[in-house]
Amino acid sequence: MIDDTVKSADGKLQSRHGINVELPPVSTKLYYCSKKKPQRLQMERSAGVLCHVSSLPSGSLDGAEGFIDDLASMGQKLWQILPLSPADEDTDSPYSSPAVFAGNSKLAGRTAAAEYIDKDEYEHFCERESYWLEDYALYTLIKRSLGGKPWQQWPEAERDRKDLDKWRLGRKDELEVIKKNQFIFDRRWKEVKAYASSKGISVIGDIPIYAAVDSADTWAHRDVFLLGEDGYPLVGAGVPPDYFSEDGQHWGNPLYDWASLKANDYEWWLKRVERAMEQYDYIRLDHFRSFAAFFAIPCGGKPRDGWWLPGVGKEFFDFLEARLGRMPFLAEDLGTLDNQVHDLLKLTGCPGMLVYQFSADEIAALGDDKAATKILYSGTHDNQTLVGWIEENDITETSDQIIEELYNSRSPWVILPLQDILGLDDDSRMNIPGLAEGNWQWRAPKGWASAELCKKMRKLVGKHER
Repeated sequence: MIDDTVKSADGKLQSRHGINVELPPVSTKLYYCSKKKPQRLQMERSAGVLCHVSSLPSGSLDGAEGFIDDLASMGQKLWQILPLSPADEDTDSPYSSPAVFAGNSKLAGRTAAAEYIDKDEYEHFCERESYWLEDYALYTLIKRSLGGKPWQQWPEAERDRKDLDKWRLGRKDELEVIKKNQFIFDRRWKEVKAYASSKGISVIGDIPIYAAVDSADTWAHRDVFLLGEDGYPLVGAGVPPDYFSEDGQHWGNPLYDWASLKANDYEWWLKRVERAMEQYDYIRLDHFRSFAAFFAIPCGGKPRDGWWLPGVGKEFFDFLEARLGRMPFLAEDLGTLDNQVHDLLKLTGCPGMLVYQFSADEIAALGDDKAATKILYSGTHDNQTLVGWIEENDITETSDQIIEELYNSRSPWVILPLQDILGLDDDSRMNIPGLAEGNWQWRAPKGWASAELCKKMRKLVGKHER
């Protein structure tokens, strides 16, 4: 207690003897009480490869079984891919898709397209995927017929879904082609996933956090997103300045109306996760931090003008688990994080990520308990290749030494982009964030898995699994 002070004009306590006294701010702690301890996702020590389907030598699922055989020959047990949804036509990015539920039919391959379609099997697919399939087909057909205009610029009847029977009935054959292409992709992907499982390889899929402004999702489910009457976002998604970008990133995607979603039992998200659980063994949740708090950027503003809003939190994950069972989620928890994110990771049991190019010192200092909650990467699809990063930053270690260091770590899973396994430079980089053109083009060379490389990788994996 201070009894020899007066308050000055600026509100500070000041001693009559001229000594300023500043009191620390009041702080609080909240304790979460539960009858059961949060359960971590169980992960046996395994090695994996990050390689999207478009980066296979064929650029599609043609020959995917051979790729899986090569992974098995290297001792790999995990195959991580990027989103399977259709890529943006302008940028080729699978993270800016016109439909998050649909598959990229271009990836199905020529062999799958030529296969016979069983009528009963096709009808069962249409019934099972009715939540999104018809809307996707209509959106695709109308957009194509109107010269590629975004749905916000369509005539009122089409924009506001007031009279769609003329499309459903008058263009039925064209809609069937679109839906059959989805069926063909779905069937082919399930064949590939089943083959991977037979070889002891689990597939890690990817759920991008946001949907595109111009997409079948925003057109068919306007109540799910924070959209104005014109269909455009009221606020945009992005992140403030961080180590990825000194100016921050403005993605432009609409944010979710979480209140509306909750009122409808999170139906849209529930259907999305259900579909992902059918397609993958594990699911990487892109931009996990947005579930704790998400960043909103005002229309016409820059990332520096944005603000944080509270996310949907643990309640959302509890709801999914109550409906679908234990979630096989992995958290993309990169970027500047706060205690809210760390707490949500602990409460959900989702393992997070550490990328060597950002966190070499943290990886080296990992204790057993912390290591058990982290998946290690040499880089991601957004990074330079390991060789390119070493050259640009004058790193003394070689890529082989860094890879061996990762395999010798205490973390249960280590996943390497295929480019790093092959020791390729930045000419083989997958994506440069913020660059609109020239990304997502890299393909693995035919015959990439030489006997020498397979032997080398098996030896490293053997050390990691011991």
